[in-house]
Order: sequence, then C-alpha cells, then structure tokens
Amino acid sequence: MPSEQSVSELTTRDVLHQVDRRLTLMEEDVRELRGEMNDGFTQLRGEMNDGFTQLRGEMNDGFTQLRGEMNDGFTQLRDEMNGDSTKLRGEMDGSLTELRSEMNGGFAEMRREMSARFYWLLGIFFAGWLSMIGTVLFKL
Repeated sequence: MPSEQSVSELTTRDVLHQVDRRLTLMEEDVRELRGEMNDGFTQLRGEMNDGFTQLRGEMNDGFTQLRGEMNDGFTQLRDEMNGDSTKLRGEMDGSLTELRSEMNGGFAEMRREMSARFYWLLGIFFAGWLSMIGTVLFKL
C-alpha cells in the first residue's frame, strides 16, 4: 500500500499550497484578461473618437456648404426683390405722372369753364347794373 502512503503524505499544507498556486495562476490570467480588455476598450474608444471627429468634420463641412448656399439664395432673392421694387417704383412714377397730367388737364378745363361762366355772370351782372342805372337815370 505504497499508494496509500503517498496519498497520506499529502498534508494540508501541500493542498493549500496547490490551491494557492492555482488561485495565483487564475489571478494572473484575470489580470492579463483585464489588461487585454482595457487595451481593447482603449482601442475601441480611440476608433470611436476618430469616427466622431471625422463625422463632426463632415457635418461642419456640410453645414458650411449649406450656409453658403442659403446665403447665395438669400442674396439672389434680395437682388430679385430690389429689381422688382425698382421696376414697380418706375411703373408707379409713370402712373403718378400720367395721373397728375390728367388731373392738371381736368383742372385746366374746369378753370376754363368756370372762367367762361364767371365772365358770363359778370357780363349779365354788368348788363343788369347798366340797365338799372339807365332806368334810374331816364326816370329822373
């Protein structure tokens, strides 16, 4: 029963030493795995940061381009509106000038008619006055 003797020769100290050795190996494996995971996460974080930086740059370029297109559109619209307002002012000035000339012509015609009627009334009044004076003078 030499095998029993060899089994019995294993003491508690030997068993604890083996358990300690296995735990130490497991702890080293866990530390190594943690280091690999940290390196992986660091690499992943760097790739994500690079991706976000690239995306941010693309978005800024897109916004800059969009802002330029909007400014060009607003400038073009402003120019069209200025041209239309200038054209409208010209048409309004022409219409106002035409209206003024029509009104001046109407006023001139009205003045002529009023002058003619005034002269007729003045003539009738003067004729009536002469007739009355003549009647008074002839009767005296």
